[in-house]
Amino acid sequence: MSLPDAGRSGRRQQRPAELIERHIEYVDGIGRPVHLAAPFVHHFWQRKNDTALPIVSAVTTMPMVLPDGCILSGRGLDRQRGIVFRIPTELLALLPKAEDCTPRAVGEAIRFLADDWLVDVATGYEASVS
Repeated sequence: MSLPDAGRSGRRQQRPAELIERHIEYVDGIGRPVHLAAPFVHHFWQRKNDTALPIVSAVTTMPMVLPDGCILSGRGLDRQRGIVFRIPTELLALLPKAEDCTPRAVGEAIRFLADDWLVDVATGYEASVS
């Protein structure tokens, strides 16, 4: 079984095992990468309604801000939301800690956005920070 080519000439079609191996590396007893055997791959195809495997709905490379102001970030799968986070470590290091987000710090950040960063955006203050 193979999946349709993405339309790039010269590129062969990827088999299901190769698609799995792009995200999961299986190794033998001494740590060498191994190719998935067909029965293993077919086993995954048969588990479509199995709730033991998580369902991934999205992959993101940027932090997400929830309506309540909480920041979702990190690396790996958020099983509750079905989101895989692939945020660069360098970016994660720049995110503020929750305890540092005091009302004063938030106010300074909003002033920076409105008065410096978005200064050339043609809107009123309320629109630029909401």
